[in-house]
Amino acid sequence: MDDHQIVIDGIKLMLENVSDVQIVGTQTSPLIALEELKELKPDILISDITMPGMTGIELSKIVAKNLPTVCILILTMVDSTTALSDLLDSGIRGYILKNKGKDELINGIRTVASGNNYFSPEIMKQILVAAKNIDKPQQLTTREIEVIRLLALGKNSSEIADRLFISENTVETHRRNILRKTNTHSTVELINYSRANHVIS
Repeated sequence: MDDHQIVIDGIKLMLENVSDVQIVGTQTSPLIALEELKELKPDILISDITMPGMTGIELSKIVAKNLPTVCILILTMVDSTTALSDLLDSGIRGYILKNKGKDELINGIRTVASGNNYFSPEIMKQILVAAKNIDKPQQLTTREIEVIRLLALGKNSSEIADRLFISENTVETHRRNILRKTNTHSTVELINYSRANHVIS
């Protein structure tokens, strides 16, 4: 599953003589791919992240929920900690960067097919770093702390935007970043966390 036909053709060429790998379908549209997956039910879905109409993250979540027997292997140029975190939450089984060669792709396919996970070394390093720092809150900026203080006063995004002379969209971006940095999932949880860790009084 890739929105570039030339990439699909390249993958097919790499795998056509691999005896234990059979390509049962290819698709450039995530929406059409979802319909075909219901019929084909492959062992593995190889998908990119950046695609028109639906991201690989969204596609992975839908496939994991509705077609749990299909293992998802991400093949992409996207080397992003945020994307990786979202994909791991969606239940992918592998993540390979497109700058890798044929041997790593085949190894990844075989590993995932055998019931194990496979991640490129660079991606595995990110996973290990994230796991090591999972309990360490990332440093909040002065503006983010201002947003937290206003949230604690019961202000909504529109009111915070007016108070700080920024757009409401910017406030929402700050809120998402703050939740990610503090590993919290709601405003109430964030405020409790901030008070417990002396971010605000």
